[in-house]
Amino acid sequence: MSPEQAVTLDQIIQDRQINRELSLVDKTAFVSGGNRDIGAAIVKALAAEKVTVAFSFRDKQKRANTVLHDVSENNGTAYGLSADMSTSEGRKQLFQEAAEKLNGKVDYVVLVTSGSTQALNSDASNDLVTQFLPIMNDGGVIIRLQSVPGHFDPQLRGAISIVSQYDNVARHKYEDLQSLHKRQAEMAERGIRFLEVTPPIVPDTANVMVFNIAAKRESNGQYSAEDMHNVISDKLGLPRTVPTSEVGEKVIALLKNPSVPSGYTEFFNDIEDAQTMLEQWYGTQQVYVQTMERNNQDEDRKSGIGRAIATKNQVTRENDQQLVTTVKQKEGDPSAYYGVVHVDQLLAEGHFAPESGLPKILPGHKQIRAAIETIGLISSHLGLGDGNLKLVGFREVEFKEIVSADGKTVLRVEPQLCDDGTYNVSIIREHDNKITASIKGLKVKQVTNDEVVALLEDQLIEGAAQAAGIVHLEKIDTNVMPLFLRIGETDFFDNHTVRAGDGICYDAETVQLDKRTFGSNIVISSEGTIIGGIKDLQATVVKRSIIPKLIN
Repeated sequence: MSPEQAVTLDQIIQDRQINRELSLVDKTAFVSGGNRDIGAAIVKALAAEKVTVAFSFRDKQKRANTVLHDVSENNGTAYGLSADMSTSEGRKQLFQEAAEKLNGKVDYVVLVTSGSTQALNSDASNDLVTQFLPIMNDGGVIIRLQSVPGHFDPQLRGAISIVSQYDNVARHKYEDLQSLHKRQAEMAERGIRFLEVTPPIVPDTANVMVFNIAAKRESNGQYSAEDMHNVISDKLGLPRTVPTSEVGEKVIALLKNPSVPSGYTEFFNDIEDAQTMLEQWYGTQQVYVQTMERNNQDEDRKSGIGRAIATKNQVTRENDQQLVTTVKQKEGDPSAYYGVVHVDQLLAEGHFAPESGLPKILPGHKQIRAAIETIGLISSHLGLGDGNLKLVGFREVEFKEIVSADGKTVLRVEPQLCDDGTYNVSIIREHDNKITASIKGLKVKQVTNDEVVALLEDQLIEGAAQAAGIVHLEKIDTNVMPLFLRIGETDFFDNHTVRAGDGICYDAETVQLDKRTFGSNIVISSEGTIIGGIKDLQATVVKRSIIPKLIN
């Protein structure tokens, strides 16, 4: 056999190993809430693969018997266990009975049960994980069933209407999921992966029927719960509905595929979960891209569509204080003024999340905002307007230094009016007189008070940068951080204001050259209106360990 043939054969073997399907025969599983709807579909799907299943139910013995009968008719094995999941005593008893039925070893734990209280969500999930982990086999999987409103609860709350009856359910499902994500390292130590399965509306369930009735009542017959959910799905590029059977089939497919990484979220149509990825860097409120749809891409050139729903917090900036505290007259030049920024940790919120271990720095887009605030304050001081300005565009921005948010750093923002009505702005670090950012050809315009309560253009730039980062990196790694070095020609148009609940698409393309990423981005509303265009985003990715050396 020639060397070429050997290489080809090795590749075939490797490909088969990567793409192999695991057999589920003789495995064991526990499913919470397995007596109806999605839970029942999962129990039946597992039993059809010859998995021995123990499932819990509250008090509907007749429903449980129906599931057991269906499993038996198809030569499967399942056990229905009546338990009160809302109490620690009930969960302890449930675990003991399930462990006995499964002979003390479990391969898969599928958490379906949820409700409008903490007891039925994070308390129940974490109790069961704590109890089952010690008896789970290496290579096992824990799956949490989630909902789209639950997964994106902080982003949707106050921005998108959902039926009020589901409000507390969504909140607690989100908190539940966050608590389980924090336990991934603990699971990994035992060889266990954690997966999230997040279907859209599942119409053939009793809960959806109840929520549809409630939504019709709340909206005087105008909207169903499905109508409300469709608004969310459409803006995030997610499917509208799937049947219960497809949820069961998806769980089986995930369990058979050993290459699915721990922490993965299944959305049922190849859309990726950008929210959870970006939270590892930025924290919840500063994530501007929630889902990502990748296009065909080669090793160097990549593209994709990042989607988001503008949140109430982002458009009102409740936790985002004004950057420029005052303007001063430049010494020796009575006609020139500059703005002053005291860079404390509050200004750095979102760059980066405390859990990431990365240092607090002032994000680049906020330096652009500081330039606009300074020009507005100077205009107001000179009696030329009320100071409310918005970004129209610029020729380029260069970020030259990392700005530490240590509470000691002070920036001077020095704008210079050009003959064409644009501004060149230098942002200078006070203690060493170094330029941290240089903005050329900055264009601004006066806005009404109504337009102030909207997503700012610098926030859209941050969203474009996050979209480009996801497209290029594919996987968030908190041991590295992206540093944006330059933004080229950027323009925003007057035909759209992004308010809470509006959908945004970031059409991003990146190419890798000389260890730098070069990207461009078109910002589009979910209705198809072009909001703006951003060219030549340049970034480099550096290791976390060298960041302190870059901060003076």
